Amino acid sequence: MDLKSVLQGYRDHPHVQSLVDLLSRRTLNRVHLDGLVGSSDAVVLAALCLELPQPAVFILGDREEAAYFQNNLENLLGQQKALLYPSSYKKSYQLEKPDNSLVLQRAEVLTRINKNNDHFLVITYSEAVHERVVTKKTLERNTMEVKIGEILEVDFVMEFLQENSFQRIDFVYEPGQF
Repeated sequence: MDLKSVLQGYRDHPHVQSLVDLLSRRTLNRVHLDGLVGSSDAVVLAALCLELPQPAVFILGDREEAAYFQNNLENLLGQQKALLYPSSYKKSYQLEKPDNSLVLQRAEVLTRINKNNDHFLVITYSEAVHERVVTKKTLERNTMEVKIGEILEVDFVMEFLQENSFQRIDFVYEPGQF
């Protein structure tokens, strides 16, 4: 038995179908699913998302729980269907220095939300949602899109990177450096 047939079995299950009916009416503010064990929450929600293809946000308890849930959904639904929206900081008590890779990951999720009409799932946790987010206008102003084969002036690229607080170093090993 492969993964697709397991998901199809969940999609056809009467409880999932009644959940689809409830959510498609859009009269409920909350739904509480009880009795799900292990990764069955991800399997039920993957089946539900296949039945109701629309964007959704799942807010979990902490970073680790969100990462596991996102990983499960990504394994069930495929790459780039479940996005993790992290906090900018590795540790919640060290708020003075954001992690550049996490800031980049947040920006990628926000860009995908702004530019895509595809349905995908955003998985996050309370610390990440609590942080301020740049406006759409600011994000677009500070984003440079480069296409394959496009010729760019080196001075323009360097000026853009320096204006956006990138660090010029000899060996690039993390986001925010060039």
